[in-house]
Amino acid sequence: MVLLRLRKRNQVNEETRQKNNVLVRSVSDYLDDHFMENLTLEDLEETFHVSRFAISHIFKEETGFSPMKYVMMRRIGESQNLLMNSKMSIGDIGEQLGFTDNSHFSNTFKKYIGTTPGAYRKHFREES
Repeated sequence: MVLLRLRKRNQVNEETRQKNNVLVRSVSDYLDDHFMENLTLEDLEETFHVSRFAISHIFKEETGFSPMKYVMMRRIGESQNLLMNSKMSIGDIGEQLGFTDNSHFSNTFKKYIGTTPGAYRKHFREES
């Protein structure tokens, strides 16, 4: 009897894990497609019909970071690409990626990468 209960509990846990994995993959795909937009947890809640608290908790549990941190990491990653491979101005890059102003972009970039966007671009242009 105890063994049956344990099997049932494990089956429920596995079903929950699978549902969570599907949700996290769906949210990740959505964030990848929309990271340049001004996203909120409320947007995710409306899109996936799951509470923003559940999305945030499950996403962080599965990935190690919140959905909004994931968005910021995507923006910073894309900004690195654009800084290295385009002639766009730093201000235009920040604006395209959804930063509110140049200062916000520069401060956030420095927080994640350890240097300013201008210094980052200069470093990679000197190496080329």
